[in-house]
Amino acid sequence: MNIDPYISDDFVSTDEFCPSHLIQRLEPPTEAGTSPYAFGGGLSRGGFSDEAMEILGQVWTYDYMGAAEFEFGANPAAISKLWEWGQAGELASWTLPILVSQINISSPWARENLPKPERGEKAVVYVIGRECWYDDINARIKALARGDFGKTAVRTKEYVGIAEVLRPTPRSQEYERETCGWLDLGAAFLAFAGPEGCKMWARAEDLFVGGEEIIPND
Repeated sequence: MNIDPYISDDFVSTDEFCPSHLIQRLEPPTEAGTSPYAFGGGLSRGGFSDEAMEILGQVWTYDYMGAAEFEFGANPAAISKLWEWGQAGELASWTLPILVSQINISSPWARENLPKPERGEKAVVYVIGRECWYDDINARIKALARGDFGKTAVRTKEYVGIAEVLRPTPRSQEYERETCGWLDLGAAFLAFAGPEGCKMWARAEDLFVGGEEIIPND
């Protein structure tokens, strides 16, 4: 696949787990589909063909990320790898429980009236990724949810918001986007959360783990 050199540092590694600082937010599918402005001033449809965008539109829509790195082919590159791994039988889907008490809401405004979790209460992340990277993917998702610092910190180009979805508060629910899914553009794995996210996960599982072909633009 011919990808613009501007995002060449974010090619998907097929030899080792190499996650990106680019994590694309995903929202539930709508009749209108992904907004024509979702990829800003980048490639048309972010580099996807009409066919690919129509198929993906049945699973999710793309949120506008506000950075050029997302707009010049990084998304089709990740989707292409997911499809390739699915066809090769290398993808798996699973659930990842995370203790709610370990989920860190970093925004002070969102922490207002933060409910105290029940003892042992867990939130669930629904995952699709390369099976051989199972442990690495889980560790990265947990680090995002916990808001880790130091060696395990996950530094991303734009806001991710997974903690706010997993541990909603009155304030975060009031202002939060419709985000309930995420695509890591480096390691090409998908994560979903919440009731709508669970539905998206099931659709994505049908598509990538044994579904219909997606052919991004060359």
